[in-house]
Amino acid sequence: MIVKTEVIGLRDIGSIVGENIRYYRQRRGLSQEKLALEAEISTSYLGDIERGGQNPTINTLYLIAKALGIDAYLLIIEKSSVCVKDRSTRELYRRIYRDLLLMPEECRETLAQFADEFAALCARYGE
Repeated sequence: MIVKTEVIGLRDIGSIVGENIRYYRQRRGLSQEKLALEAEISTSYLGDIERGGQNPTINTLYLIAKALGIDAYLLIIEKSSVCVKDRSTRELYRRIYRDLLLMPEECRETLAQFADEFAALCARYGE
């Protein structure tokens, strides 16, 4: 008897990893060829990973992250869980979320203070 087990989120994590790699690669202005060379993997394998068609090993994730100049955990975390129906707004939230993760803690604190003050001004003046 064959027992089917459902692995929740396996395909999703592959997609998340691929999207994150593509995001950071493009953000740094790297081609797939350049990143693959720096990470010591083939260009076709990197393309497969970015499309969510391959699940890289932890070692490969580490090499890719190192080549991108980021911590490896940034490649596996899911994007912001903000629920917004408008696609462009949702993409904006995701981009901001990723950018925040790259900022030093001191910058995040300063930005949070600025956001609080800005929100207070908007509430005060009805904007």
